[in-house]
Amino acid sequence: MQAWTRNVRTAEQVREALRHGELHKTAFAMGCFWGPDSRFGAMSGVVQTRVGYGGGRQPDPDYRSVGDHAETVRVIFDPSAIAFDTLLEEFRTWHTPSRGGGQYRAAIFPSDDAQRASVQAYLDALPDPSFALQVSLPGTEEALFWDAEAYHQKHRLRASPAVVAALEAEFGPRWDESSVATKLNGVEGKELRPDAWLACLSERAQAAYHTARAQV
Repeated sequence: MQAWTRNVRTAEQVREALRHGELHKTAFAMGCFWGPDSRFGAMSGVVQTRVGYGGGRQPDPDYRSVGDHAETVRVIFDPSAIAFDTLLEEFRTWHTPSRGGGQYRAAIFPSDDAQRASVQAYLDALPDPSFALQVSLPGTEEALFWDAEAYHQKHRLRASPAVVAALEAEFGPRWDESSVATKLNGVEGKELRPDAWLACLSERAQAAYHTARAQV
């Protein structure tokens, strides 16, 4: 059984752990947010991902009116299991330095001084300082994270109605904020057999999964 199935967290539990400092957060913009949502979610030590908009000043952005924001993925992680520098390295593998901007531009949203120091070291190592890479610091308008619409959350996972049915039965309407949804939406989630993760859910959720499967 995968390690994450032994420490299932609801949306509320993630929020509380973040508030008490047990979990940390950061965010990255690196093009369309669906792919990064999946990639970060698959990383060991990442507990929750959410897609949304950041880096701009327009209030209440949405997909039809992104304004000056970039598509962003917020990552909540366990610092005892994964370092921020490991997440930053994942960003580095995706980031192609350019002078572009707009909705699909690159940006990093460090949430504390240690993250800022790591980001600065990354910036110092870029071959050309004129390359566009926005860094939005805590406390600024540009650092605010705005949730994207529900249909963007765990977009890849939503292609599996039986999985969604199980998660809705277990976690309710905020199923897409659970740690299980984050993992199943990840790259590693695509490789898991149902018996590798269903066992961490209740009998009610397991029944919902099998019922939905039978209706396909």
